[in-house]
Amino acid sequence: APVAVWARNSDGLARVTRCADAACSSATTQTLVPATQVASALGNDGLLAIAFGQGSNVGFLRCRDSACAAYDSAKIDGGLWPSIAMASDGVPVLAYSGSGLRVARCQSRSCQ
Repeated sequence: APVAVWARNSDGLARVTRCADAACSSATTQTLVPATQVASALGNDGLLAIAFGQGSNVGFLRCRDSACAAYDSAKIDGGLWPSIAMASDGVPVLAYSGSGLRVARCQSRSCQ
C-alpha cells in the first residue's frame, strides 16, 4: 500500500501517511518530529527510514513499526536539505548540505 512522508510548513511537523490499500480508500497519518524538510527510504525490513531537517540541523528517524507509531531518532549534524538511501546491508546513508556536500553513513539501522 502507498506511503507518503511529508512536512507541513504551517506547523513545521513531519508526518507519515499510510494507505490501507493500493487504491488508498482510507489512510492513517502519524505526526512525528519537528521538521520542515523530509526525505525517506524503505528499509529491506519494510520499515521507513526518514532524514529530516529542522532549522539548521539534520536528523534521522527509523520507524519501529509500519504505522511509525514508535521510532528511534538521532541528531546527525548541522546542515540542510537532507536526502537518504539505504546501503545494501540495510544501513542508512544521508547526504545533506553543510559547508558543501556532506555524507553520513550510520553505524546501525537506527543510527544509534
